[in-house]
Amino acid sequence: MTDINGWNASRAMTRAEFRASGGCVWSVQPNSPGMSLRIPADTPFKIRLEGPESRKYVEGVCKQGKFVIPSGQGAGSYGSANEGVSAARPQIDSKSNNAYLYIEFKVGLTWFLANDLRNRGDIAWVPTRVEEEAMKLARHAVRDDAKKKNKELTADEIEVKAEEALDRYPGFLERGKKIAEIHGSLASELAF
Repeated sequence: MTDINGWNASRAMTRAEFRASGGCVWSVQPNSPGMSLRIPADTPFKIRLEGPESRKYVEGVCKQGKFVIPSGQGAGSYGSANEGVSAARPQIDSKSNNAYLYIEFKVGLTWFLANDLRNRGDIAWVPTRVEEEAMKLARHAVRDDAKKKNKELTADEIEVKAEEALDRYPGFLERGKKIAEIHGSLASELAF
């Protein structure tokens, strides 16, 4: 469901429920503007192949948690929108490529630039402070487990396993809540 109701339903799911639905997560990076996006499964997207005003595109779809470009420049399946944009635009250094300016998603019948969507409170997704702290703990546990097993995981694999752990083990949320409460108390005490 790629209409506004589908985007809103995506925001209401737990992380693991959303991942199981086949949707794609685009988490905002620390100190970046805007909010994160939960893109419903089967949402079409298109990537501008040249500059921000380009009308030459490669098309794709969000499927099974991946940004899939079925054919054309950059064809493949990517764990993040940034990877997909970099593959479709190999002429641009991936470190200087702001993917939010080059990918559009279809919401209902209208195409929206990702940069605009991440600033819309009715579409963008903002995890709670408790959830953020719980995910930090879960990611750390996943990395530690992988290290003990001498296994290398990609950032996407770590994220998926952490989301699953968050749903499977309520202790992460309990500890996340305690950390968030401590941060809140400290912020109140240190306020000038």
